[in-house]
Amino acid sequence: MDRRCFAILCHLLRTTAGLVETEVIDVEEMVAMFLHILAHVVKNRMIQREFVRSGETVSRHFNIVLLAGFRLHDELLKKPQPVTNSCTDPRWKWFEVNTNCLDSNGTYIKVNVSATDRPRYRTRKGEVATNVLGACDTKGDFVFVLFGWEGSAADSRILRDAISRHNGLKVPKGYYYLCDAGYPNAEGFLAPYRGERYHLSEWRGESNAPTTTREFFNMKHSSSRNVIERAFGLLKGCWAILRGKSYYPVDVQCRTIMACCLLHNLINREMTNSEIIDDLDEGDSTYATTGGDEINYIEASNEWSEWRDQLAHTMFSDWELQWQVCHEHRNIHGLKRKKQNLLSAWWNWFHLGDGGPIMGHFNLEMRGPSCSGFGWNEEFQCIIAERDLFDSWVKSHPATKGLLHKSFPYYDDLSYVFGKDRATGARSETFVDVGSNVPNMFNDTIPLGDSHDEDIPTMYSQGVHISPDEMFGIRAEVIRSVMEFGNEQLKAIADWTKEKRAMEIEMRAQVVKQLQDIPELRSQYRTKLMQILFRSLEAIGGFLSIPTELKLEYCNILLQNNV
Repeated sequence: MDRRCFAILCHLLRTTAGLVETEVIDVEEMVAMFLHILAHVVKNRMIQREFVRSGETVSRHFNIVLLAGFRLHDELLKKPQPVTNSCTDPRWKWFEVNTNCLDSNGTYIKVNVSATDRPRYRTRKGEVATNVLGACDTKGDFVFVLFGWEGSAADSRILRDAISRHNGLKVPKGYYYLCDAGYPNAEGFLAPYRGERYHLSEWRGESNAPTTTREFFNMKHSSSRNVIERAFGLLKGCWAILRGKSYYPVDVQCRTIMACCLLHNLINREMTNSEIIDDLDEGDSTYATTGGDEINYIEASNEWSEWRDQLAHTMFSDWELQWQVCHEHRNIHGLKRKKQNLLSAWWNWFHLGDGGPIMGHFNLEMRGPSCSGFGWNEEFQCIIAERDLFDSWVKSHPATKGLLHKSFPYYDDLSYVFGKDRATGARSETFVDVGSNVPNMFNDTIPLGDSHDEDIPTMYSQGVHISPDEMFGIRAEVIRSVMEFGNEQLKAIADWTKEKRAMEIEMRAQVVKQLQDIPELRSQYRTKLMQILFRSLEAIGGFLSIPTELKLEYCNILLQNNV
């Protein structure tokens, strides 16, 4: 980030986010500390030394700038801009038929979590990370980010959560996102063919050119979807805090991901080379608006698969025609071209005429009890809900068909065994969700004065609206309760000490009385015995437990052993 971009960021934080300076620290220094931590993932004590600030000041202002940055999401988060019919970019022109497209993908960001939460955050490669869903436009600017899901959660499950949220991913009818094979090929999300070559490295060289419609479709799909891969690569390359495990709490770590995405968009907008901008297709000023019908659930269908087959066939036919025009003078490729035509004809017969078997793979989980309108019957161990609501749920979760009012007698036992290792998405948030889950610490500006509410952690509450005064009152009540409990414990300890002392005095008096009741002992022997017995409570207790007829003999033994 250059000085000009830094100045623009500070200006946006002042005017849009309401960040204000104080007598001891200005906005530029706050932002500089914040960016230094993100870019170099240095610890608090390093910032203390470099900026000559206390650890409390560094931590407090890092969280304040982090929160203020989320207010810029309307300014920095790009609007979905579709691919137009006039697009000349070879990566995108193949996807301009009948619709418009964007890129979506997921990535893993390593995080530090407690030992009890690690099974839920452990990925299939054994790393402890959070799964982030991101969507970008053709220029690599993020248009949607959902963070906070555990690393063990499947990509398709996170996508279902994203489109079902009120402020989630909006996909209007007639538009679609390009996604990888980890997502279902359903309306609004165009996935590549499985079982075929896909990655760009597999198409290098003339001998590795695509020979079927599926291969050509996957090659162009990979070339276009590579934009989101580069976007995540640049994101991790610019901000070191995303490349390793941060020492911040997991909630703060997840929110730094979103802040880095906003900074990524700002840098792309303000620091992009002008020559590169001229080469990019600008399209028109229309956006993929969501005023009409939207896709609210994912449901694989034969119609969408057939539409993908038709698109792949059209793309391959156009490419073949161009290839023939450019290489018609090369007769040496005649045999290879005849083979490609034969494979293309066979493809059309099998997939467009006969239909072909479609093997759907579902890895869905029933989450009805945690959703609005669903309930759980503890007596019969079954899901209860209105029939219309459940039927709507089944559309996006076909594997749950028939589970309404079905008894699960071993649900509690299975929940005890597997519940703690199952990804729940409890920490997943979008840009809009962050503003509603954070205490309302400021209305128009962020107060940084010396009032009692400036020490309140910005990440204290999750989903609870509470004012700083109420938070201060709750803390005072907690401190008062702790002090009262401590006073009670100290009083109990003091009372126990008094009782112990009184019991010891009473036992000593009993020893003196019993020694006086033995007439055979002389006065000097009685005094000697008192000195011996009063050395410990164990000795006093042992003497008092001896029967009366044996006390004289016991006293003689003590005197002989302590001559």
